[in-house]
Amino acid sequence: MNVAFFFPLIQMSDAEYHSITIAHQRHKRLLELAPLWYNQFMYCQLIWVWSEFIILLSNEKRRALHDFLAGTVVVFATPKRAVNALPANGQD
Repeated sequence: MNVAFFFPLIQMSDAEYHSITIAHQRHKRLLELAPLWYNQFMYCQLIWVWSEFIILLSNEKRRALHDFLAGTVVVFATPKRAVNALPANGQD
C-alpha cells in the first residue's frame, strides 16, 4: 500500500471498509476513491524502481541511482587485529 491510498481510507467509513471482505473488491474500491494524481505517482514509482535496477546492473561498483544521488560508496574491508592490544590481565 502506498501514500495515495491514505486519502481513500479516510473517506471510507469503518463499516464500508470491513463490509468488503474480498481483497480484490476492496482494492478496486480504494482505486475508485484514489486521488487524480495516483496514476502519475505509480508511473513515477515504477520508473524509479526500474532505473535503480538498470543503473545497479550497468556499473562495475554496483552503485544504485540513490548511491549516485547521495554520493555514497560501499567499501568492503576485512577487520584487522589490534596490533597494540593490552594483555588480558590489564598490565603493560
